[in-house]
Amino acid sequence: MIYFISAGRQYIKIGYTADSSASKRLYDMQIGCPLDLRLLGTMPGDRGDEWALHRRWADQQHRGEWFRTSRELRTFIKEVATPPMDQFEFLRGTWSSGGEAGAAAAPSHVSTGL
Repeated sequence: MIYFISAGRQYIKIGYTADSSASKRLYDMQIGCPLDLRLLGTMPGDRGDEWALHRRWADQQHRGEWFRTSRELRTFIKEVATPPMDQFEFLRGTWSSGGEAGAAAAPSHVSTGL
């Protein structure tokens, strides 16, 4: 699974996880990051897809898997990624299977959603 996580308004991480919980990755990353992180969305993909996205956005690469935020990158994410499940929909039990089932598992101080 490919995931997109924003750090403040400046950076977006394009990452890959072999398990199905981008929210766990978000939680683990938030522990060591002074900026508020937010899961923007996920899409199907493997490590090769992640590398292809890194090459596509290489002109905006900041460091490692972190890229400077741009209108083009945000638009791309909105077009291809499945937004994370709304925490309130999860609590009401009205969420669809298209959302990120682990999103509500993040602690309340971890911000999710677009």
